[in-house]
Amino acid sequence: MVTTRSRGVDKAADTKRAASAQPEADDADAPRPSKSAKHEEPASDGKPEAADDEPEEAADRPDVGAKADDGDEAEATLEHGHVHFMMRPRIDHEDNIESLDDIAKLDMVLLPSTKKPAYRIISVGQKRMAEPGEGDSKSGREHKPMWSAVFGVGDDLSEIATKLGPKTYSTKTKGERTQPGARPAASGSYSIHYSPGDVPSRTTTHFAYVLSEPVDLGEVQEGLGIHQEASYLLQVKDPRQDGPPRGSLKPEQRADYPDDLLELFSTKYRAAKPTTLLDYQGAELLLVAERENASHAVGDEEAKADEDEARKIKRHAVYDELRLRSKDFPVTALEGDWQ
Repeated sequence: MVTTRSRGVDKAADTKRAASAQPEADDADAPRPSKSAKHEEPASDGKPEAADDEPEEAADRPDVGAKADDGDEAEATLEHGHVHFMMRPRIDHEDNIESLDDIAKLDMVLLPSTKKPAYRIISVGQKRMAEPGEGDSKSGREHKPMWSAVFGVGDDLSEIATKLGPKTYSTKTKGERTQPGARPAASGSYSIHYSPGDVPSRTTTHFAYVLSEPVDLGEVQEGLGIHQEASYLLQVKDPRQDGPPRGSLKPEQRADYPDDLLELFSTKYRAAKPTTLLDYQGAELLLVAERENASHAVGDEEAKADEDEARKIKRHAVYDELRLRSKDFPVTALEGDWQ
């Protein structure tokens, strides 16, 4: 079952340009849109992890993300749910966060509302979201892709606290060190939308979100590249192929897809349809910022549904939804100011 809608000629044209444009330099096969994107550091700390309850609220919009084929050529909303942005401070900066320089990484926690897995944790490259229209002075590109990777997937929400919590380890030179736990930076609703094309390179998926919290964005959200709403071209990389040196996981860290999903890759990058491509530890993603609004990518109807869902999210819902304790995951950043 799919949710279909019509969109204007200008939007359809934008989508075709988005899918067909190709970046130079680091990776000539990677797609980029006509008006945005950002190249990033390695998507995670280099070691994606596995993970595992279903979000409490299931919306009434249908989900077609689990189909492992591209046979249905209607525009469709493949998935929707809640998203939480979590930032992790650098070592020794837990109580002194003054800017992005004091942040070690940024994660997006996705809670799909109509299917398992219960959650995915996506590590965002270069610890900030890509900005629309942000160029790359080194390569001369007009836009830069944002490399990310899935490092946590599972059906048990109680595992999130362990994955995002403090981590203690020993070093030869400085002894025992503690990596601070992640802090909530923003929350809202998201959707993944599918737009068919006449050839695989013009078939696209788009990730869009609308925030519920904070209502008034501050310097924290600005530094992390988080807007009140935004949309991104979303692509998944074939794990059998290498990406740019600074934006790809090692072969042994990449997603171990079953044969039926591997067979879907006829090019180095493909649309995230089915969304089960996102359900594997080490799945490498390319996110290209399109616009500072959700309707551009997913259509007015779906953007309105995301806004309505965002309004239902209670203040500081991150604690209930992710099974976190406030004393372990301070909410200061949701007020908009660096500590």
